[in-house]
Amino acid sequence: MEKRDCRLIEISLYYKSMIFQLIFVSLQSAVSHRNK
Repeated sequence: MEKRDCRLIEISLYYKSMIFQLIFVSLQSAVSHRNK
């Protein structure tokens, strides 16, 4: 059970970081387009 919980936490953190990166990249592209 504990190992499964740790795995779930790792997966959730991994996906959260991926989503954060996607949002950051989209924001950067939007800002660059706005500056142009």
